[in-house]
Amino acid sequence: MDQGSFNGPGGPRMRWVVPATEGAAMPAGQTVRTKTKLGFVDDAQILHLSKDALATSGLAVFDVEARSAKTARGDIQGVRVDFGEDRTPACDVDEDPLCAGPGFTDYTVETVRRIGADSFTPEGDSCG
Repeated sequence: MDQGSFNGPGGPRMRWVVPATEGAAMPAGQTVRTKTKLGFVDDAQILHLSKDALATSGLAVFDVEARSAKTARGDIQGVRVDFGEDRTPACDVDEDPLCAGPGFTDYTVETVRRIGADSFTPEGDSCG
C-alpha cells in the first residue's frame, strides 16, 4: 500500500522517515488499484476472483508480474478478490477520524520486487 516517502534527506538509499521530515524526492509507488483507475493498467491485466468462486474451487495458483517490471500483453499485473458486500461497521467519516468509510467490497494484491523505484521499498514489519 502507498505509505509516503521511502527515501531520506541523504538520497533514496538513506533510512526513510514517514512522513519525510527533512525533505524527499521520491513518492511511494502507485498501487495496482490506482494504476487501473488511472488507465495505466488494463482491466484485462487484472485477475478477477470472487470469494464464492474460491469457496467452490479452492486454492487459486497464478503468476503476478512485479509492479515495476516491464510487462508483456497478457501478463497479470495484479489480482482483485471480490467479497460481494461491505461488512465494515457503519460510521461517519465526518464524526470519527478513525472511520474508514463505506465501500470496501474487494481486495487487490500485487507483487513488489526490488527493481526500479521499488528497489527502495523497505522490508518486512518496517512498512507497517
